[in-house]
Amino acid sequence: MEVTPRKQPSLAAQAARESIVKLWRELGRPPVDAQFLKAVQLQLANSSEGLAISPASVARLLADEGAELRHPEIIESDVRWRESLVNSRMDKFAAVEPLSAGARLNIQDAGVLISKMEKLRQEFERDADVTRLDELRTLAADARQRAEASGKNRKLNDTVRAEQSEIAEWLKVWLQTPTLFENWLELRRRSEEFRKRFDENAP
Repeated sequence: MEVTPRKQPSLAAQAARESIVKLWRELGRPPVDAQFLKAVQLQLANSSEGLAISPASVARLLADEGAELRHPEIIESDVRWRESLVNSRMDKFAAVEPLSAGARLNIQDAGVLISKMEKLRQEFERDADVTRLDELRTLAADARQRAEASGKNRKLNDTVRAEQSEIAEWLKVWLQTPTLFENWLELRRRSEEFRKRFDENAP
């Protein structure tokens, strides 16, 4: 039987766990019920790390400390927490909805969307939200593949194909070096080649 090594928690996660145990002890070691779990979530939300820990995980952690668990309330709290998390995730990705919808982008829309993607990436990095980071990169990678395919599609006119190939290159650069993308794009847009291909007002 293969045993998967247990992943060590991050320092922020470890600090959050210690904070939860400390709160439980300061409150006189109460039963883990809906009221207590709400207090924990409030404390986590107000912490500098802003980590998200499910009520079920909080209950398991405190069970190891000998806490009394009110299982029905824990289950109900966990369901509400997960529903809130899903809604929050949907709200976050609403800003880049054209990517998930598979819409064909133009140059102007692509620049705006990648800027929004970068803001999301920075937020997810700050929150250590690996799941959302992966989802964001997947959206970008899929959009890049669609743009590349359109750039090679002989059924489209030359202007559209050139635009799609350009957008595919933008997404490639963002995926590889997101922190450098903004400066790269500014230089790219100033280039003579870009202006001749995409700027009707270029001399």
